[in-house]
Amino acid sequence: MAAINKYKTKILIDRTVGVFLCYCISIPTRLLGAILKRDHSYHAGNVKTIVIAKYLGLGSILQSTPLLRALKIKYPNARIIYVSSYRNEDVLKRISLIDDHILVRDDKFVELAKSSLTALFKLWKFKVDLYFDLEVYSSYASVMNTLSLARNRYGFYRKSTNFRKGLHTSLMFFNTNQHIVYNFVQLGGLVEAYTEDFELMLPTTKPEDRLNAEKLIESRGTEFIAVNVNASDLLLERRWPATYYADLLDWLAEKYNFSIFLIGSKGERDYVQSILDLTKSKSNKIINIAGQTNLGTLIFFLGKAKFVVTNDTGPLHLSFANKIPTLSLWGPGSIFHYGPMNKEINKTLFVNIFCSPCLNHADTPPCNGDNQCMKLITVARVSAEIDFFMQHKHWNTDIAPKKLYLNSEEGKVFGHML
Repeated sequence: MAAINKYKTKILIDRTVGVFLCYCISIPTRLLGAILKRDHSYHAGNVKTIVIAKYLGLGSILQSTPLLRALKIKYPNARIIYVSSYRNEDVLKRISLIDDHILVRDDKFVELAKSSLTALFKLWKFKVDLYFDLEVYSSYASVMNTLSLARNRYGFYRKSTNFRKGLHTSLMFFNTNQHIVYNFVQLGGLVEAYTEDFELMLPTTKPEDRLNAEKLIESRGTEFIAVNVNASDLLLERRWPATYYADLLDWLAEKYNFSIFLIGSKGERDYVQSILDLTKSKSNKIINIAGQTNLGTLIFFLGKAKFVVTNDTGPLHLSFANKIPTLSLWGPGSIFHYGPMNKEINKTLFVNIFCSPCLNHADTPPCNGDNQCMKLITVARVSAEIDFFMQHKHWNTDIAPKKLYLNSEEGKVFGHML
């Protein structure tokens, strides 16, 4: 069995086989819709089951929690079910707004087919009333959305996703120049689930998570920072260069008297260690704990850090939800689309290079791996920001954005539905 372990391979399959399937099922879907004339009305009394589908990205799941909260308030008696990849099971179990979850396996072709069919059987059993497809470019997500037979199916469209027309009962424009949270809650506004509460919900922790984190912290003293040198395989170009991180770690170890914990998953441990091996000081204040924390332990651990330094990836959004001062380094991803909403305790560094941001705009980065957008963020610039924080106890903050107008209870609808 061939493994689907390369993100680019997944994209290729989705763009070819998946899009072909979308067009194949679009015609019968439109015909059945015209013949059956299904009742698409909804109100608090007849909405029993709501599905949220987001297959990729720990950060995106956390960014969807304001939408979940708004739906729970509007439809308190409805059951909220989250459909996602099996890799996200731990975070889904820790979000109290989610009543149940359905997982698919995408590591092998056969497992993907089997788990998708199992997921559809479960969705048919639930008789879904409202289905929110939070993927934007995925044809697979559109197929699952359509075959769920949900009474009302909501999703996003862009010029490059015309294959979605006819598969969702309503499509709303996805604006990459607005924050991802705003896009998600805008979709909720289509079913009158309005909100101006954009706070990310922090996944819950258990007593054993606290104990495990405290053991890690106590072994090196109570004052520490967390550094995340990793990025998911969605786009490895989001990583700041390894030599830059090594130089920063040397500078931190020499100048400040606190421990420096390098975090990461078990699969990232070797890469983290390769950066630690590049350091010149070989200070025992720098500790590689990649692979030693589960999600709950990491959440509690980050909550105790003085501040966090990280690339644009999952732990970044955990820091946002944890309200921990965070210095994040950006290039391929858009800080306006995925960055912090709380500018008071978070600082973003990026260089205004011509081809940045490219994430979600190109399947292959224009630089072909030579991520100048990250390389032009100097160690000196990062060090200066850390010095500023240590002296003033806050970052050199940016100006807060102006008020954004979203769908509202006063009947305003911004964005035409297809």
